[in-house]
Amino acid sequence: MPDPIHISIAMAAAALVAAAMAGVVWLAGRRFAPGSNVLPSVGWLLGIAAGHYVGVWWLGLLPNLQLAEASSRMFWMVLPAVLVVELLGVVPKVPQALVWLLRAALALTVTRVLLHGSTYVANSGSGGDSAQPMSFWVLALLVAGGLLLVWVAVRSSTPLRSACPAPLVLSAVALASSIAIMLSGYATGGQLGLPLAASLAGVFAIALWRGKVSDATPTVGYAVIAIGSLLIIGHYFAELKAPHALLLAASPLVALVPTVPVLGRVPRWGRVAGSLALVLVPLALVLQQAGQTFVERSAPTGQSSSTPSQASVSDYMSFGK
Repeated sequence: MPDPIHISIAMAAAALVAAAMAGVVWLAGRRFAPGSNVLPSVGWLLGIAAGHYVGVWWLGLLPNLQLAEASSRMFWMVLPAVLVVELLGVVPKVPQALVWLLRAALALTVTRVLLHGSTYVANSGSGGDSAQPMSFWVLALLVAGGLLLVWVAVRSSTPLRSACPAPLVLSAVALASSIAIMLSGYATGGQLGLPLAASLAGVFAIALWRGKVSDATPTVGYAVIAIGSLLIIGHYFAELKAPHALLLAASPLVALVPTVPVLGRVPRWGRVAGSLALVLVPLALVLQQAGQTFVERSAPTGQSSSTPSQASVSDYMSFGK
């Protein structure tokens, strides 16, 4: 079983690194480029990425560079690519149309990259049963569409940023996704997202200290793709159900509800509380069902789920098995 103390220390380290990086770059921006949002935006991005990688390294789970596993491709291909794209997005001279084209390309290819070399991709080119390949490509398109939808909605909706800070919402989603993956039989895979949740919380703390929580929206792209990658891995290499993965990925959209015009007269604190409360509903639902499945799977054969065993799952599923 994962060590809760070790995980807590790793998450604290991730939050501190993210906050420190974002704070230092912001202070540098105030000194060398006052009035510009470029350096602060770079700080948000570097902060969340640095905190995430440091936290995973602290856990001893940072993948190697051989790219043989999905987690390796996530950390050394997918996440660096999204970081580069988001850094380009904060440069004023780079056309936003090009940036969004690159974002769409990332969302469309992330599933294929993560599952490279797996039976899901290998079977898609065979002449055998087409049910599994069709299911793979349909789900891949659904994931891409969901990622783009969340990406566009959370980044582009000014009312959402004013009603509920994106880093806080995505931190809750990352935490719930990590726990759900762990409960689905992939303990190490689930832990990969815990430092991400902590990094988002650290960035949010700095944004709150600055009094400009909406400025942290450059972190949305990195967080959305990272969470989506974890959910893809959790579904294909563990036992995370597809409806649960899709519900977790789409849950940030619920935060848009308190921003509808009819609720415009509601105080800001009320809209913030409403956004957070609504986001927690699908997260709690998924965790409740994942926890119930975990208890049933943990019980010895023939034992009723109403009298769960004290023992946990004998072996968490190894990656790729």
